[in-house]
Amino acid sequence: MIRRAAIALVAIGLVAGSSNVLLAQGKQAAPKTTQIKISGTVEQVVALGILVKQADGKMVAMQFPPSAKVTMAGNGSPDILKPGMFVQFTVNLDEKGKPSGEATKVQITEQSNINVPGITSEKGPDAKPGEPGPYFVRGTVKSYREGSLVVSAGSKSLTVPLGAGASIPVTVGDWSLASPGDTISGDAQALPANPQFTPCMAERIEIKAIQPITGKKKKR
Repeated sequence: MIRRAAIALVAIGLVAGSSNVLLAQGKQAAPKTTQIKISGTVEQVVALGILVKQADGKMVAMQFPPSAKVTMAGNGSPDILKPGMFVQFTVNLDEKGKPSGEATKVQITEQSNINVPGITSEKGPDAKPGEPGPYFVRGTVKSYREGSLVVSAGSKSLTVPLGAGASIPVTVGDWSLASPGDTISGDAQALPANPQFTPCMAERIEIKAIQPITGKKKKR
């Protein structure tokens, strides 16, 4: 495992080095690249990127430039709920706007022009102000401890009990949450290969977690 991680670091470091040369010298100095399809499994996740084992057994060292479009999807364990994460869920609120039950599903997603913080009644236009019932909540995690989730949803802060068996689906653009064994597919630009691996730059990548995504710090 140590040797594999070292190879990944060297391989992806070479991809980063090639990118820096390109930026420093201009487009005329850019090495020739070839678009390739990525289809395989995550072999190792390191600080600079991912080492991928393709379905044909060949190794690909992938770096993720800012322009890369990444979807990381799967199910999370409760310890993944960290301050700053954007979440959405449905929970029953009483007449004072306080949770009167547990959240059984908390989705980790990303804030956008469509996904904005707030609390809206599931009853839609028929809802009356202050009426108790189910509400859809979007907001940023402030803290999570011992089954208690604190979320800032626009101008309001909610402390929501999280059920012991709650599901935590994850759909984000953070490739660093990947783990060995996860499936990975998509498109990338490959640099000249060597006998051990093909260095490449990710373009559009989808990663599907096989095991629950945890918040524990990975060993790089």
